[in-house]
Amino acid sequence: MWNKEKQSPPADRGHAVAIIIFLLGLGTLLPWNFFITASQYFNGRLMVANATSNATSGGATKDYNYDSWMALLSQLPLLLFTLLNSFLYQ
Repeated sequence: MWNKEKQSPPADRGHAVAIIIFLLGLGTLLPWNFFITASQYFNGRLMVANATSNATSGGATKDYNYDSWMALLSQLPLLLFTLLNSFLYQ
């Protein structure tokens, strides 16, 4: 059965767990915040570049939805590596 003695949790010298969680959060959220903060800049930049290229070629303008593409492309590697990790280390 279960050991009824109270066991103390393992010692975390140097706060290693807190540092690892902080670095994982920083590595995941910081790039996302950079791109979302600059959303208006990139939307304007893509529209200007697209309008300039279409004005010379005479084609119809194509709208770029920067926010949707950035959300998809930034979360796709996270999803792929999470699935890979789940299947490799069962």
